[in-house]
Amino acid sequence: MELTNTDKKRLVQITVVLAIGFGALYLFKPKQRKSMKANDESMLELPSTERVHMAPPVFDQDAGDNKKLNDAGAALTAYIQAYNEGVAQDELDALNKEFANEFGLNVIRRRSDNKLVVRDLNDMPVMIYPS
Repeated sequence: MELTNTDKKRLVQITVVLAIGFGALYLFKPKQRKSMKANDESMLELPSTERVHMAPPVFDQDAGDNKKLNDAGAALTAYIQAYNEGVAQDELDALNKEFANEFGLNVIRRRSDNKLVVRDLNDMPVMIYPS
C-alpha cells in the first residue's frame, strides 16, 4: 500500500499534535509534594544529638516600641537557644505553651521550607526566621 502526499502530511500533523500534547502533559503534571502526614518519618523531628545547629538571630534596633516584634524576637531567641542545647521536642512544646501564656505567640517549624515562624494565637505570622 502506497501513501499519497496528503496521507503523509496528515501522518506528520498527527505525530506533531501528539508530541505537543504529551509534552504539555509532562510540563504541567502535578509536582510531587512533601508528605504532610503527622506520622510520616521524613517529617519527624531529629533526635537532639543529630540536630543541625541554628545560628541565633540578630535583630536591628528598628523595632523600637513595637511590643509584638520585641516579644517575637525574645521568643524566637529562647526557642533557638533551647533547640541548640538539645532540649527534647516535648520540652520545646512546653516552652511554646509558656510563650502562648506570656506573649500570646507560638514558634513553629514550617514543614514546607523548614523555617521557624513566630505567629500569634490567631495563626497570623509575626516573624519568619531565617527571612
